[in-house]
Amino acid sequence: MKLFFYVSIISCTFFQTFTSHKGEGYKTFTKNGGWCWFQDPRAVYINGNKKRTYAGWMTNSGQLQIGYYDHESDTIKKITLKESWDIDDHNNNSFLVLTDNRLTVFYAKHNKHGLFCKTASIAENISKWENEVTISDSDHITYSHPCYLTRIR
Repeated sequence: MKLFFYVSIISCTFFQTFTSHKGEGYKTFTKNGGWCWFQDPRAVYINGNKKRTYAGWMTNSGQLQIGYYDHESDTIKKITLKESWDIDDHNNNSFLVLTDNRLTVFYAKHNKHGLFCKTASIAENISKWENEVTISDSDHITYSHPCYLTRIR
């Protein structure tokens, strides 16, 4: 029994030494953001001309923001997609990556009117967007789960 106890302590110490990292050591997109887990995907990774992870969130002042982390340059860029989008973590976006690596971002206000989207004008770039499109003009929409369907022949 003592041998098992000592092996367990040594194993735990060894495991903790080589696997734990302080939270401050990780990059963050923002210190002012939240999202609820009902929308998917809330983040996507694109391995194209660039290697980037894209994510979206709501700020505590009601801004809908998205950003990316560039894995090669170790940089983060973020933009505000909607300035006044209500203060509710259920209002965050979901992503759809198109076949040409442009992003389409879907968003709706929590249990309110309309489902909307915007598509990036340039692949792997969040600086310029096409005009907003109304996907649904219905009431009581909240969550989006976009998926890309292909035709099977």
